[in-house]
Amino acid sequence: MKKYVVLNILIGILLLISIYFHKKYVLDYDFTKTKKIYSKEDKIKKIEYESVDIYIPDITFSKLIPIRTKIEKTQNITKKIRIIYREIVDSTQNLPQTFLDKNIVLKNIFIEKEILYLNFNKKIVENIKNEKQELLIIYSLVNTFTSIEGIEKVKFLIENEEKEKLRFYNITNYFEKDLTI
Repeated sequence: MKKYVVLNILIGILLLISIYFHKKYVLDYDFTKTKKIYSKEDKIKKIEYESVDIYIPDITFSKLIPIRTKIEKTQNITKKIRIIYREIVDSTQNLPQTFLDKNIVLKNIFIEKEILYLNFNKKIVENIKNEKQELLIIYSLVNTFTSIEGIEKVKFLIENEEKEKLRFYNITNYFEKDLTI
């Protein structure tokens, strides 16, 4: 019998302690002071996109047409140009003729006084088959990149050098947007 009395007293004490801690740490607890636990969705980087117009040849290679595409939004202008260049290359891979080969490397990009300098490897010259293709390549890049705020003209370099011609056209001058091509 004494065992049951002692056991009941211990149970009573434990019950009182439990009630005390429940009130103090559950009912009266200030949850605004707790550390926030993030869900997996909160940890995933939120990517913002922006729409840009890229100019690519139509299926007959007779003119350039604007195509609206979404790219990852970035404040870094050279990263933006690289992303857009990759979009142009990828968007023209299914054309019946070669336009911009994937082996053409845009080596360097720099902007000075609203002039964009594009430095390509020599594969761009090897890629060009005729005058029309060259003209479309030049103005695909010029019309697309001069649509970016702060870029008015484009200058082409090959392997870090100013060349007189790509293959057919003189590239010593700066190119400005021409939507008639």
